[in-house]
Amino acid sequence: LASARTHAEKARTVLAGVGSRRSWLGAHASAALGRVLAAEGNLPEAERELASAEHLFRDEVATPHQAWIMLQLARVRCRRGRLDEAESATRASREVMDELPACDSLSTLAREVDGELAEARLRAGAGEVLTPPSEAQLTVLRLLESDMSVRTIASELYLSPNTVRSHTRALYRKLGVNTRAEAVARAGMLGLLEQA
Repeated sequence: LASARTHAEKARTVLAGVGSRRSWLGAHASAALGRVLAAEGNLPEAERELASAEHLFRDEVATPHQAWIMLQLARVRCRRGRLDEAESATRASREVMDELPACDSLSTLAREVDGELAEARLRAGAGEVLTPPSEAQLTVLRLLESDMSVRTIASELYLSPNTVRSHTRALYRKLGVNTRAEAVARAGMLGLLEQA
């Protein structure tokens, strides 16, 4: 992983030096860095890099690269709890794949992502919320969906970081989840994000 990061960053530096960062080659460098960031668990940055690569891979003619990057983006969005966005990226990838000759590796990847998305939806839809979140908790929940840190959320809401952590723990308990991504996914399934 460390070696992959070194190579991805070096590719970005070389491409920036020759003014090719916003090119098809730059898309490959962003895709590589996005995959490294996802493997490291830095999902917000991974999503940004992969979205950038997807934009650069977008073309008038369908390509395997375009389908592949959309599936990578769907996988990261799924891991972040952004299930609707993940499903949308998967659907767009399939539309591209329909225009291409059959490709076993892309089909396999698409099935894997579909499985991950189905599993995430199942987890997000499981159980009932016995005690609805308070208004303050819903406000924190809305910001948990963003890439903001606890400290930034606290600053935004004029609260202490401890108060934000307290609201977050209460949300996790009420939603029956253990992570921020699970909270966002579950809240999305329950329609709580529209209330926030």
